[in-house]
Amino acid sequence: MFTVEDLKGTFLGNVKFQLDEDFEGAEISLYLAECIRGRGYSTTIVNASIDELRFKYQNLKYVVAYILEENDRSILCFEKAQFKFKGQIEHGGIDYFLYMKVFE
Repeated sequence: MFTVEDLKGTFLGNVKFQLDEDFEGAEISLYLAECIRGRGYSTTIVNASIDELRFKYQNLKYVVAYILEENDRSILCFEKAQFKFKGQIEHGGIDYFLYMKVFE
């Protein structure tokens, strides 16, 4: 898990990764504090956190995001971060859009 703070140490959000058993894939979840939502920071935060994760787990091949259909801002964020829509999937008993970013 990565915590996002401003230069004063104010909590702005967090990014959590759930790694699979062989450390080749991860599920990402993003939480941003209300004070920075809609300001265009989310894509930068997603990309920076993935870069950090890949530095630590160099055999990481993909990251997935499960996004609710009505969450337009998250969809836009992950599309800007080069995640590709893979279809609709049930995860934990809830229907989500599945987005995936594959590393070469």
